[in-house]
Amino acid sequence: MKNHSLNKLFLLRLLQDSKTIEGEVRLQKLVYKAKLFFKEEHPFIFDYLFEEFYFGPYSEELKIDLEKLLEAKLIKKENFEKYTVTKLAITNLEMFKELFEKLKIDEKFRQIIQENQRGEIHV
Repeated sequence: MKNHSLNKLFLLRLLQDSKTIEGEVRLQKLVYKAKLFFKEEHPFIFDYLFEEFYFGPYSEELKIDLEKLLEAKLIKKENFEKYTVTKLAITNLEMFKELFEKLKIDEKFRQIIQENQRGEIHV
């Protein structure tokens, strides 16, 4: 059973940890990589359904969650494809600080983000 709220929560945290993600394709790949990274230890993190697409893995569920987060003004999209979290999201994410620490989310997200920044995300 999918937990859409958890998917959005982890998506917000990934965006916050990365500061900015340019392009939906890159974001889709990053979330897919994180899903694989957590698959064994925490399979509930990013339980999106992905399919092969022209530019890599693609999830319609992730696309819908992005749209919902934009509508709720928890993220913003600048210059058509530059995703960042808003101050409202940052304030709300503070409530889940203990959860993120317990699951060691931030350190693992940072590792994935660094691979992405170095161009090492290959899926």
